[in-house]
Amino acid sequence: MYVRALVREIWQSAGLYESKKAKVKAFLNYFDTHPEDCWDECVATLRKLHYPVFNDIVPPLLKTDDKLLRLNLIQRMNGKNRRELGLLKSFIQETDALRDEVELVAMTKLGNKELMEEIRKRPNLTGNLKQLIQPLSRGSKSDQVRTGRTRKIAKENKKSNQRKTTDDNQTQN
Repeated sequence: MYVRALVREIWQSAGLYESKKAKVKAFLNYFDTHPEDCWDECVATLRKLHYPVFNDIVPPLLKTDDKLLRLNLIQRMNGKNRRELGLLKSFIQETDALRDEVELVAMTKLGNKELMEEIRKRPNLTGNLKQLIQPLSRGSKSDQVRTGRTRKIAKENKKSNQRKTTDDNQTQN
């Protein structure tokens, strides 16, 4: 319940409860009249029925210093959605890699290469973050050549296995 109260307080401070926008009021009404809804239900309802007010509702929540709230939001973001991706990129640009490591780690788990590139640009990345973003790095030219060779070998092995299976089937008949 503390998180719901915090969310209301943040939206109050951001002036959303005084908003003249009907769609903002509709979402806030939903939020206030459905206290039993969990994060997943609230996010689904926002996306399905109130998405036009995403830029009013979500950014004030990410600007809080409450790590649990920010972590809950980040974990539910869609890294493929341009609007949500833009908000996450803005957050990365404004964040401190040491202070906000938990949030940045959560973003790496979204698996979006654009986010990884934004995180990579941050100064003072921790060793943990460097390890998490490394697998999605472009790699050196030798890595690319090696990857190409690996694919070629895998293809050849697959063909060889197919031939072997065909030969085995013919011998059995």
